[in-house]
Amino acid sequence: MILDEEALTDGKIDIIAYFTVSMKALNLREGISKNVRKHLDGLGNKQGSTFVVYLIGQLGKNDNYRSEIDGKELIAMAIATIKEAYDVVGGQYILVECEPVPGLKKLYEDNDFTFLQESLENDSLIQFIRFIDP
Repeated sequence: MILDEEALTDGKIDIIAYFTVSMKALNLREGISKNVRKHLDGLGNKQGSTFVVYLIGQLGKNDNYRSEIDGKELIAMAIATIKEAYDVVGGQYILVECEPVPGLKKLYEDNDFTFLQESLENDSLIQFIRFIDP
């Protein structure tokens, strides 16, 4: 959660933006290539269908602070948090899920996420993935 520090000094809590991070079991559709499966597995298993990934579950900005932070900065903060966890428990990939809206797709692609598939759990969402650079 990113707070307005000036408002805090006045005793108010104003949220500028927020994000959530968790772990998720990523299930792959049957049509995903063996090469992609091998890379996601990290051990060369070409048959794997479920992989544990970090999930950036939500990103949100307060409209009153629209000019204070942009999507790229918010994603960078979420990735920095994931890297802290990575240093302790490891992992390889970050997943984001979104509706197939051109602006959202561009935001994630501009931040080095690659389209992976339509979600198996929710057909109205698409999934993007990114390797964690240590």
